[in-house]
Amino acid sequence: MNSKDRKTSNLIITQFIALFVLSVPLTTWAKDSYTVKQEDKKFSELFVKLKSEDVIKFINLDSVKHRLIFTHKGQQEQMNAIAPGGSQEVTFSHSGIYDVQCKHHPEMKLTIFIPYVANITRKDSIYMF
Repeated sequence: MNSKDRKTSNLIITQFIALFVLSVPLTTWAKDSYTVKQEDKKFSELFVKLKSEDVIKFINLDSVKHRLIFTHKGQQEQMNAIAPGGSQEVTFSHSGIYDVQCKHHPEMKLTIFIPYVANITRKDSIYMF
């Protein structure tokens, strides 16, 4: 496969993924807070759409700990480990797309989309970026 064919193939794959994400009813509009469960080494959602200052509570229903890594605009931030039965809240301070993955279980993936954030005030939760 030459370079042009690879680029075309990559473009087709990217377009397919974008079409899939936009067409499958996996989007969830959060109000003030939203819960994402971690069970069987999977997230309960694949894609979550939030508004400014919304809070996601991650609840670990597995028998192993999970340590989440958030990637946004090429920067990574890592949460403290969430013990079995534990939970942790996260509030996002910037709009954009956040890719979430478990450090210990890389097959666990979640995408968070925040279209616009304005006038963030600090609450008692972790702020990302």
